[in-house]
Amino acid sequence: MNDAITFSVIIPVYNVEKYLMQCVESVLNQTYKNYEIVMIDDGSTDSSPSICDNLAKQYSNISVYHQKNSGLIATRRFGISKAKGTWIVHLDSDDCLREETLETLNSKITKYPKVDCMIVGIERFVDKIPAADSDRFGKESYFEDKNKILRKILFDASYNSLVRKIAKRDLVGIDDLSPYYHIQLGEDLVQTLEVLKYCNNFLFISDLLYMYRINPNSMTRTIDYSKMNISCEKEELVLSFLNENNFFSEKDFEDYRDYHSKGTCLKLVEIATARTSVHHKIRLYKQCRGEHFIKEFVIGDKPSEYKALNLLRNGHFYLLLIYCLWTKAKSIILRQPLSY
Repeated sequence: MNDAITFSVIIPVYNVEKYLMQCVESVLNQTYKNYEIVMIDDGSTDSSPSICDNLAKQYSNISVYHQKNSGLIATRRFGISKAKGTWIVHLDSDDCLREETLETLNSKITKYPKVDCMIVGIERFVDKIPAADSDRFGKESYFEDKNKILRKILFDASYNSLVRKIAKRDLVGIDDLSPYYHIQLGEDLVQTLEVLKYCNNFLFISDLLYMYRINPNSMTRTIDYSKMNISCEKEELVLSFLNENNFFSEKDFEDYRDYHSKGTCLKLVEIATARTSVHHKIRLYKQCRGEHFIKEFVIGDKPSEYKALNLLRNGHFYLLLIYCLWTKAKSIILRQPLSY
């Protein structure tokens, strides 16, 4: 291996003994060999720690660290602090990389020497079988306009995932994110803000280089609505980020408000159709209405073109529930996108 390591592949590990070897082997099998693997055991209680230690004994380019359970943001930040590579690659321990991933990335770095961050396509799979949906870009695109980059990423939730973003090591791990270590759902958006802040030139690569395992037991697929609470902490953070850095014009903010208006309406329908009691659904609606981000930014003080938001503003929670259920049923029958 060269003295100057090109890629540091950071793998947070937490109770994933079933998939861990497949994950690491996908890196060991890379056609491009100038990399290191940084594994952080985040207080696992299964056999994952011993698997990590055994791998470190076998391979000189694998380093392993053990810590008490601290959450994904803290674990990734610790991994960055230990990385030696020029570029940071985030890999979740139940996912995989295609064997040509690092070689493809290295060729793009050569082609675009000013690039700060590369965003790759994702292929979803179940037990090695590709799923129908993948996140692929229409064509390779290079952006130097910060406003266009922000609009492209912040207006599409599919770009939130940190594993899609390969950034220069000296442009990440800079800000103190410890106040947000407690965030467990959607935490990637918090870490993405740092990438957007310090990286200026972005390359969108259409190749499906990251393989995302569809795991029915993952946190994002097992939401317990009976225990769920509404929080717009991440959205407030993004809004503060945009205001503090003057990245958006008034028109951009109008478009961003409309984007979140639609997203809020979808969330209201999601709550209406959730498997939980009517009492709890009403409680969640009240929480939505009380959130500063929704109340002040999304709804504001003027009537909305979205009926669901008007019902929410006026506190007509039971009518809102009925309306959302009717809208959902209508959209299924007509096979059209949800409309409000």
